[in-house]
Amino acid sequence: MSAHFLSQVIILVTLGTLWRVSVVHQGIMQVSEVPDSFFVQGKLQPAPFVDSNLLWTTLPTWIMSLYGAFWGALLEELKSCQVTVDLHSEKQGVRTVKQTLLLEYKHIIPFADSMKAVRNRHYLLAACMTVKIAIWAAAGLSAAVFSVANIPVVANAEITTSVFFDDVNGGDRTVYSTKPALDMVASNLLNNGSLFAWTTRNHSFLPFNLAFEDRSRNGPINITATTEAYSATLDCMLYQGDDFLRLGLLTMENVTAGTSLRYNLVDRGCNVTSDYLLRKDVSVSKSWVIATCPTAAGKVRYGLLKGDYDSTSPFLLTNFTFLSCIPKFWKENRLVTVRSGLQSPGEVVDDVEAAPGTGTGERTPITPFFGSSWVTNLPQYVIVESVHLFDGDSLGYIVYGLRRLLSTGQHNGTIDEQSFQTAFSAVYASFVSTSSVYKPAEPAVRQGSTSVQQNRLFVVKGPTIAVLTIVAFASAVSMVLTGWVQKHGSILKKNLGRIFGHALLLHGSTDISAFIDDVKRSASLDSQLANSSTASRKANSNSNPPAPGARPSQGDDDIDLVEYADRTKALNERKCWIGDKDNVLHIEPL
Repeated sequence: MSAHFLSQVIILVTLGTLWRVSVVHQGIMQVSEVPDSFFVQGKLQPAPFVDSNLLWTTLPTWIMSLYGAFWGALLEELKSCQVTVDLHSEKQGVRTVKQTLLLEYKHIIPFADSMKAVRNRHYLLAACMTVKIAIWAAAGLSAAVFSVANIPVVANAEITTSVFFDDVNGGDRTVYSTKPALDMVASNLLNNGSLFAWTTRNHSFLPFNLAFEDRSRNGPINITATTEAYSATLDCMLYQGDDFLRLGLLTMENVTAGTSLRYNLVDRGCNVTSDYLLRKDVSVSKSWVIATCPTAAGKVRYGLLKGDYDSTSPFLLTNFTFLSCIPKFWKENRLVTVRSGLQSPGEVVDDVEAAPGTGTGERTPITPFFGSSWVTNLPQYVIVESVHLFDGDSLGYIVYGLRRLLSTGQHNGTIDEQSFQTAFSAVYASFVSTSSVYKPAEPAVRQGSTSVQQNRLFVVKGPTIAVLTIVAFASAVSMVLTGWVQKHGSILKKNLGRIFGHALLLHGSTDISAFIDDVKRSASLDSQLANSSTASRKANSNSNPPAPGARPSQGDDDIDLVEYADRTKALNERKCWIGDKDNVLHIEPL
């Protein structure tokens, strides 16, 4: 029993510890890639056995199967001595021959033996039989206890930043082109292309890197840290064509090249006058800018004129939208996760979110030194469309294409405004990331984290709970069984598992000899009665020959005395016990 208890403790402690480690440390350990089987010239090349799931599937099954065999041997030992213990124990009550000398457990169907043991009040034996079946089930479940999953493994790391955003002056008056940003945003918004590193459609992020690179790592990693984010938005007023006609804000004049349109309005304290030469059969999506607004009114107005030529319209444009906007620039701290290699961090921004409780995500308005000039230059990036009659600049073309992607079939000025906002924010973010406004600075170190995709070995919760429950139940039964063994140790030492041990138990019992004689005599009488009945039927017949295949009458030697005693109530219900003084088997006489 000591070895039995030790095996149970090892299984419970080992599996429980591995489960705890798996939960706390995101898996037990890192495992290598498991190669799959493949075909070469029509022949299957199986995966190497050593590299397959041997340790976490086959081995646990073997362990539980071995434990089940160990338990099965213990169960057989209990079966061999249970009856003798009952005969010695007065607490078991009156026992009959059927419950002792003729008792056997040989059912193959699961739980049949357990139910029979319960009916015979062998509750401990029934529990042991149930445990054996449960361990058989646990052997299959143990193959699913361990599983490999590819997960991101997070670890703390020091992050360093060696640049800063030059939003004041910096002594650099270089005018950087916005064309790369316009091209990249057009690819992203209209064709789902990639953006520049450290850039999303809304933000440009101050780059950072690992303070200490682990060169032993292969493949991409994720780096997470709080960093500065820079963005731009538009505060727009939306005007429809009817607004200009009703308020008299539009004048038209025919000229040689087309129709001259002049929009004249006051937008939040700024006089906005926009002249446009409309040509026949042309689609318009053109941005405009006014940089002479009062400082109190925001200095700059940046807007969009959009529509399609329609000679029947009072203002010659259908699907008409006019936007007048105040550009605003922002700075904020955001928690950023970027997917990158060790040598090129920031290749792709994987995730951006505000960090709760850290003050991140709260925007602060800024006035970058390049802001006004950058906005003023945007309408100068004109495109030439030779096939489709289109008049507009690069940003207006992005809005035009994005509006077509978001089209609901009807003109909607709000969607035009949203498209304009999206394009403007994306172009600004890409411009900041590529225009060298990030200047070198003294390295600053702060805390962040890394995340690496790894194959990790996990302990699966469901099968683990099932196996632990089964082994724990087996341990509880073992504790009861240990007490039972100690209580009946003097009986169990009589080698009842061997035939000679049973012979010694029955030696000197006159009752067993008398019982055997009673069984033989009763069987012989029944056989004689059966033979006389058969002879009587033959005498009353028409002397017909026996039917083919008919069996002759059995003699006394052909009778199975054990089966006969088992089915004869007068024999199997006789009481039996082992005397306390003489230690001899006694059977109640007829």
